[in-house]
Amino acid sequence: MLSQAKYIVISISIVLLIIFLGFFMVENDTTDFKKNAAIYELVSAKEDSGGWSYKIFYRRQLLIKQEYIPAVSGKQLFSSKKDAEKVGKLVIDKLKSNRSPTITIVDLQNYRVKFEE
Repeated sequence: MLSQAKYIVISISIVLLIIFLGFFMVENDTTDFKKNAAIYELVSAKEDSGGWSYKIFYRRQLLIKQEYIPAVSGKQLFSSKKDAEKVGKLVIDKLKSNRSPTITIVDLQNYRVKFEE
């Protein structure tokens, strides 16, 4: 009977250990996700020519420097800080979702970014 009690205690201990380790691993994954959510930074800048541009930093290192509106012909600067930031935020959202950060004319139209066609 004593050996059966030891077997039950050992079995319960193993199950509790597995549950504890599983909880700990899930908690670490959540913590890592929260840390990764803040690793992108968007900085908009007023250019000497009067338009706006943006830079995206990843873990404090410059990842993207976008001086001109992407997807349009010619070198068009963003007409407002708001437009530059809308596109920059869209790029960051795409990067966080593991999608290509490519911007299309449709994206610009959907976000109501002003540009010359």
